[in-house]
Amino acid sequence: MKVQIIDGNNWVRVKLAECLGGSIVRDLYTSVTTNPTIQIWVFDGKGGNKRRRDIYPAYKMQRPETAQSIYASIDLLKKVLQHTPALMCEVDGYEGDDVIAALVTRFRDFYQLEILSTDGDLLALTDHPNVTSIRKPYDGIPAERVRLFKTICGDTSDNIS
Repeated sequence: MKVQIIDGNNWVRVKLAECLGGSIVRDLYTSVTTNPTIQIWVFDGKGGNKRRRDIYPAYKMQRPETAQSIYASIDLLKKVLQHTPALMCEVDGYEGDDVIAALVTRFRDFYQLEILSTDGDLLALTDHPNVTSIRKPYDGIPAERVRLFKTICGDTSDNIS
């Protein structure tokens, strides 16, 4: 059985960037209700990046403040998803990435998992044969070396030099 695990905050931003008119929430609703695959939508929990900022105060500090329209789209999508067969997961104190990693680690031996996210950090989870990602891998970097690669090279998206 195939299960899609969707990085909700990331995916809404990706779809907003692709959107040329129309309704992003309507389009996502249609894709959820017409897709026979089990979908788990994971969103950042309240205070999700606090743990990382406690360790590294500059974590994601270079990012501009998120537009209220993005939050509004995410909130509307969450309400719409309640009327679909999709599952939603949001854990206070954790970023969606942390929850996705926990889900993948727990279920990768039992299901074919596909991660829908453009976040390169999640590529590390594809070191298991049952886990794939729509994100293109880093050139020449196998999944089991993604953490080491980011440790050596840094991660500009998270403001880590």
